[in-house]
Amino acid sequence: LLLFLWNLRTTAISALAIPLSLALAVIVLRLLGGPINTMTLGGMAIAIGALVDDAIIVVENVYRRLREERRRPPERRRRPLALVRDAAREIRNPILSATLIISIVFVPLFFLSGVEGRMLRPLGLAYIVSILSSLLVAVTVTPALCHMLLPGDRAMDRPREPWLMRGIERAYGRVLDGALRRSGAVLGGAALLLVGTLALVPLLGRGFLPEFQEGTLTISVVSLPGTSLVESDATGARVERQLLAHPAVVSTSRRTGRAELDEHAQGANASEVDARLDLSEHDLEEVMAALRDDLAGLPGTSVTVGQPIGHRIDHMLSGTRAAIAANLFGPDLQQL
Repeated sequence: LLLFLWNLRTTAISALAIPLSLALAVIVLRLLGGPINTMTLGGMAIAIGALVDDAIIVVENVYRRLREERRRPPERRRRPLALVRDAAREIRNPILSATLIISIVFVPLFFLSGVEGRMLRPLGLAYIVSILSSLLVAVTVTPALCHMLLPGDRAMDRPREPWLMRGIERAYGRVLDGALRRSGAVLGGAALLLVGTLALVPLLGRGFLPEFQEGTLTISVVSLPGTSLVESDATGARVERQLLAHPAVVSTSRRTGRAELDEHAQGANASEVDARLDLSEHDLEEVMAALRDDLAGLPGTSVTVGQPIGHRIDHMLSGTRAAIAANLFGPDLQQL
């Protein structure tokens, strides 16, 4: 906004909307009983770019109306209070509609079930609360600051727009004239882009979370129940040697078995190996495929190669550490 209007006061008014909106959003979340955690902070971070939009629209319209009023004879000028009020009212309905449309986009998150719903509902709630808070700030605090700071600003007397604004207006004028002269071609191109986008939708793939590149692998090695600790330790050491033989593996660490009182108690037949990778010259998928091939020949063991976060998310979603899990649902637990 400083580059477009070349005015510190308009920039300060718009920038002030961000902390005010976030502070109001935190208060509302606390009143709703929602915690402040990673997901809610993520929702607020996503909303940062949109928080200032409403305030910028109000400030720009008030600034433009005040400049237009300065060009009128003094005896015909309106009072700044009435002018700011009318300028804010002019764009009240557009910013209200835009804010509600943006908020509606996140409503489907509240209908997700299971772990996905529990993870993403706080994010959607924080985003919607932040956006609505910015709307409230834009229609109350922002006009008040405009009335306080802008009427006496010397920048109102400038005869021309700032240089960047003039350049953008000239460029947009040429683009607009060309689009209006060739409206058929423009609409046809937009229709082709829409059809092409819809055709790509089936090819986009689906998944709960994207594939991570964490730089570390978690290798689960499970041998037959009853395997002694000494034999399981030897198997784990063999797995580590095979991992370190790959050029992408930098170092390894291993846990064999877990204590009986641990939250995830395991017998001595189970080991977990963490392998730190250097992917500067290697592709993650190729490294994982090569390691699976190398470890597939271990007799009497089941080896699973994954990444720490993905491994734990899969465990959380399925409720089991197995690579493949079948969940059974029914009204009678004994029958199941």
